[in-house]
Amino acid sequence: MKDSSIKQIKKTQFNIFQLILTTVLIASGVNFLVTGAISYFENKSGLLFVIIGISLILLTLIITLIIDFKKSKIREIINAIITYDPQDQELIKIPKYILSEDLTHYLKAARIESKDIESLWKKDKLGLKRIYNHIDPKSTFVEISQSASILNKLVEYLILKKLSLTTVDYFNKPTFDKRKLIQLTELNVPDIVVSNIFLSLFSKDMSQREAFDNNEDKSVVKAYGKNGEIYDKFELSLPKKCKVIRKKPNTIILKHPLFNLELTPAFSGFGAVLPQGFTKEYIKADVFTIRTYKFYIGVTLKFSWKALFIGKSIYYDWIDTFLDKLHNDMDFDRFIEDIHWNIVSALNQCNKEKN
Repeated sequence: MKDSSIKQIKKTQFNIFQLILTTVLIASGVNFLVTGAISYFENKSGLLFVIIGISLILLTLIITLIIDFKKSKIREIINAIITYDPQDQELIKIPKYILSEDLTHYLKAARIESKDIESLWKKDKLGLKRIYNHIDPKSTFVEISQSASILNKLVEYLILKKLSLTTVDYFNKPTFDKRKLIQLTELNVPDIVVSNIFLSLFSKDMSQREAFDNNEDKSVVKAYGKNGEIYDKFELSLPKKCKVIRKKPNTIILKHPLFNLELTPAFSGFGAVLPQGFTKEYIKADVFTIRTYKFYIGVTLKFSWKALFIGKSIYYDWIDTFLDKLHNDMDFDRFIEDIHWNIVSALNQCNKEKN
């Protein structure tokens, strides 16, 4: 989304201040440097001016470097939406909203094949169980239902799947030196697989699954079983020395000497308000029978100072591609903009008034 007018003004003010400060420091540094150099060559004095001049120029470069380097840090939350029918305990699909379509598709496939997932999903209804704290407001805890925990794991799986598709596609070009890359499968990240029931299920070898007639063909990347079960090969292509680790129950980190990328899917348990008329006219559902929840995907990207000396940035450009993919597929506000709902809603209203 575009910056607001006030934010844009503040950004402009800061840029002007930075420009003035840089200009003054460099001008002063050059002045001292030239004055000192002339004095030194004429009568062997003025060395102090040379040192001051060089110091001011270096200080300017360092300040500019620090300011620009901080801009590379990303700490954001992608705001997603979950629609749910509490009576039937089913997710409601929002057409063309990729996150919603993927959730309903993969959850259905998992429940068909796994009795454990079906049992956990039906154990309770989606939502909050309780909110409590230990006097200190900073120590407030939110306890979510079992089905909400399942949903967290499914969104985490979808994030990993998008990471897999992005990196494998990005690095599958002859321009990249394969010696600078590593290929990871589910066997290389056992802690991630064990802690995510969907990754464990969907990436499980077909030879070990009755739904696929114990097919032993290792060349298959994706397949569907007789009743909609899913086999989805898990593979990551990443720059060498990159590790995928779990930091918290719902946080995954891509750790590399040059960067740290943290991804945290979190079901909030709090309700969300859909645009006027959206439930009835777009989802084709009764506004009184479904519930809408906020779902957050936290993204934190930090670069090491070593990143300033990257020789070939093309080995890291996939990060922007991946984050754009997350926003395009999961950000509900962006989805509303993409389908031009405000215009569609206005046209629907006009048609109603004509009729």
